[in-house]
Amino acid sequence: LSAEEFRSFLYLENNRHWSQLYRRGNGAADDMETLRAGLAVLLDERHDISDRWNAARVPGLGKAIKSAILLVVFPDRYGVWNNVSEKQLRRLGLFPVAYPKTDKGKRYEAVNEQLKKLARAVGTDLWTLDSLFWDLDPDKSRRVFAQLAAMP
Repeated sequence: LSAEEFRSFLYLENNRHWSQLYRRGNGAADDMETLRAGLAVLLDERHDISDRWNAARVPGLGKAIKSAILLVVFPDRYGVWNNVSEKQLRRLGLFPVAYPKTDKGKRYEAVNEQLKKLARAVGTDLWTLDSLFWDLDPDKSRRVFAQLAAMP
């Protein structure tokens, strides 16, 4: 993985799904050795997701980027935890409250379980569920659709 390849993933015109990942994520590619090591840990399914999440400490690699990468690599196992999905889960009364507040890995594990349950309940996959969350936020949805429509 090169810095250019990683950075290109962060832009909507390349990933065609998320519009703001580059804002914090570009900095993660400043130290490619640390980024590669962090991604190797995050994607190693021999370990629990909560442990991998906590161990994959890379400056600039926050919850939105980590979970987006997990969704891309394992689309049937991991959902996206970003500000949009958290807002909608909270709005629906589905954001998990039973997790250690200081353990971000356990928090993601709980959020991911809720995302999987919700996707099953509405009969969709985790990719589509992430898009549905955007549709529930009309301002964000209009902006992203306008950006996508303007792309070649």
